Amino acid sequence: MAAAIIVTSAFLRGTALAAPLPVVGELSIDGDQARITLSTDALVTEIDTRNPRELLLRFADAIDATRLPELQQDAPDWLAELSYGYDAVLIVATSKVEHDIELLDNGVLIRMSLASTAISESDSAQEPADFQTALQTDLLRATYKARTREYDDAELMLVELAERAPDNPQIYSTLADVDRQRGRWRAALSEYQRALILRPLDETLRRAEQELRDIHRPRIAGELINNSPEDGERRITAIFDWQDYLTDNIKTGLHYEVAKSGVDGLRRRSGALADFDGFRHRAALNVQYDWPEADSVQGTLFAGGSGPGLGLRYNFVGVEPERSIAVTYHEPSWDFVESFVQDGSRDQILGSYLTSFRREIPISFQAFLRRYNLRENDGLATSVGGNFTVAYPINQSFPQWEVGYVYDSEYRLTRTRRFDPVNNDEFFPIPLEHRELHFVQATVRHEWDEWLQARATLGYGKDRYGEAGPSAGAGFIADVTQDLQLRGDVSFGVDLTDTDRSVITASLGFVYRYAEDHNSGLKRLIDNLKR
Repeated sequence: MAAAIIVTSAFLRGTALAAPLPVVGELSIDGDQARITLSTDALVTEIDTRNPRELLLRFADAIDATRLPELQQDAPDWLAELSYGYDAVLIVATSKVEHDIELLDNGVLIRMSLASTAISESDSAQEPADFQTALQTDLLRATYKARTREYDDAELMLVELAERAPDNPQIYSTLADVDRQRGRWRAALSEYQRALILRPLDETLRRAEQELRDIHRPRIAGELINNSPEDGERRITAIFDWQDYLTDNIKTGLHYEVAKSGVDGLRRRSGALADFDGFRHRAALNVQYDWPEADSVQGTLFAGGSGPGLGLRYNFVGVEPERSIAVTYHEPSWDFVESFVQDGSRDQILGSYLTSFRREIPISFQAFLRRYNLRENDGLATSVGGNFTVAYPINQSFPQWEVGYVYDSEYRLTRTRRFDPVNNDEFFPIPLEHRELHFVQATVRHEWDEWLQARATLGYGKDRYGEAGPSAGAGFIADVTQDLQLRGDVSFGVDLTDTDRSVITASLGFVYRYAEDHNSGLKRLIDNLKR
């Protein structure tokens, strides 16, 4: 269910860059003096005042000062610009200024005022000659463009800066960040590697390059899930996933799932009631083509007890917001509120929309139209629905705090009746019911030595057509080696697919990356066979 977006960690999700540390700015005016307080856990590592009209602060970590430019509306006329970049804050004045900088336990206090004398001719002539100061200022402005999603302008500025200073690693790392945000991961990887050649001991660069490479390395993954509802209908599910590359632009993958469960009085296709204690299988083989500008198209072949099926998905990745549209035919499907079916499938049109508010608050929305089938019997039920997810980070440095909300719904449109001659009554072959789930959750995460991350959650779910109740859980992600990652989760509380009961769910899984990069797996084997 869509509620699992927040309730459990996405098992096969790639590792993202470490979250930037928030910077909160306050501005006050005291006579001719402007007092700017920057509250943050990030440490100031450099204060650059070489340009008499500018102040550049550089921090030890990536920062997020999204609201900083809003202080401009209350600033005096001589304070021309307040902006920020990847790890720096830039303050620009119209004339020469004097600074008084005080480092605080949780930030920095800046007192600025116009200098008592105008800029001398020697100062004025010296400013343009200070190449490094001008370069850093332009780089910071380009980074600010990227942070505000003005990607085209940022890219043009960075390319021009690379021509002016081809040996500056920060230009290439910033350009890599822009390409990464736009989904151009191959270009981003190349730019990270170029920056590392120029600055091989930079740990932040090394980690960013390694994380991006790991996301796209060929891998196999497995997960075992034990679901124990209070009514005793224990279900065990095993999942296997594989991902590799055929060429630079063609990715392939296989998903296989087998579920073991026992149910008393399961309704069969004929209408007869019979106990079920067995296995259900479904698989999906997909091939995805990535365009250089990051958009992609994916074709899928489904297999299961219901027979073969097909799927097609187009992803608009290189734009903001990210969008996708998918169409599936006879996709294996068996789970419903309060029940499941054997040999079920569904046809679906699905639209997805992913964006963020003020850059730090991710928002996702999906809407779908479905038709349910049982083997040769198509169109036994139809529905419409969707889900909405939003997560608000309270503290982005570890320990990270986050609150989230999920709306997950499916509304039945039609349902076909059938007659059971054995029991002499009517029945519905597809046990489709209305569902409208509202779920809120608080999450805290902590990381130790960059290899172990733990998570604890506490939430409450309410189904407008069912019951309500709390849910709690915990999980971990451990990088055992550079190639092997282990993950585990346990939760207890209301079942988000059926709020009339509680359930204990435990899972354990792994991700093993068996090749150095996307060129070193199946693609290398194919290239060798062609020779």
